[in-house]
Amino acid sequence: MLDALTPLKTGTRPGGRKGARWLDADAIAAKRCIRRFERQWKKTGSEDDRIAYRAACRRVNMLINASRNKHRYQRVVDAGNNSRRVWSAVKDLLHNDRRPGDKSGTTKDDTVFCTSMASFFIEKVKRIKSAISSALDGRCSDPLASDVPHVGPCIDTFASVSEDEVERLLATMSAKSSPLDFIPTSLMKSCSSTFAVIITRLANLSFDQSTFPGKFKKAQVTPILKKQGMDDSDLLSYRPISNLNSVSKVFERLILARIVPHVSSSPSFDSMQSAYRKGHSTETALNRVTNDVYNGLDARQSTVLVALDQSVAFDGIDHRTLINRLRHTFGITGNALDRLSSYLHGRSSFVR
Repeated sequence: MLDALTPLKTGTRPGGRKGARWLDADAIAAKRCIRRFERQWKKTGSEDDRIAYRAACRRVNMLINASRNKHRYQRVVDAGNNSRRVWSAVKDLLHNDRRPGDKSGTTKDDTVFCTSMASFFIEKVKRIKSAISSALDGRCSDPLASDVPHVGPCIDTFASVSEDEVERLLATMSAKSSPLDFIPTSLMKSCSSTFAVIITRLANLSFDQSTFPGKFKKAQVTPILKKQGMDDSDLLSYRPISNLNSVSKVFERLILARIVPHVSSSPSFDSMQSAYRKGHSTETALNRVTNDVYNGLDARQSTVLVALDQSVAFDGIDHRTLINRLRHTFGITGNALDRLSSYLHGRSSFVR
């Protein structure tokens, strides 16, 4: 029965032992050591053994990274003046070679695919906006008619940025870099005190001139298959992932830090909002809905739940309506409103 259901198969390990040929003796010894710590922790379950195991994990990760970096450096050094070997090593390190199973063809094929993909995303948003306009045809044309006008103090300028604020922001950022970065995010984080001075100067100039830097308005869009096995020739099978420059994300968070307190205190702010709100998440939204359903059942009432899933919700937002709502409904005016308008207008993207 075993031979019929689970026949014995033999094979070789992918890549063999050469897959980790760059590991030096210290890294190999540390990997063996960490296994002993892990077995000891699983055997005893004590907190001291868990702490020792985690400390060993950090040490082995450090040694593996150091060994990998040393190997990469040595490859380039060994290449010497042989340009062919140098470029081969660099190409391998950047992982930009085509792998088995990659269905991309020539450069011309890639260009056609990217152009088609870019046009598809743009036309998709246009179709959605057109459908919304058709559905609203003949109805109230003023989207602000149902909004309550802002009452109270307005915000017409953004407060200046301090170096300490930028440095704290850099410390909390992820070290992951964007393909559009001029310098790696990890370098900005490790030298945060130096880059904080530069970014603070740029941010304050941007606030004073009510202009978002044009260099930071370009996005790289990477199409990713929604699910494995989907038809990769059908553009509907892809989800666009947008990457922005990391410094532009710092600018965005600096602006948000000045807008959110003002908007949250406005009487027009929806207290039921869970998205993009501190202390709230999908969990709070689900708890609220579940609680309402239970209360309805306890009161012997019929309960109907209506859920709206809007396609490309953010891309479908009309920017003119958004700017008018910020002014009319939330009291953002003057230079602050001009700065937000500059952020929204003149943006561009390309597909890679």
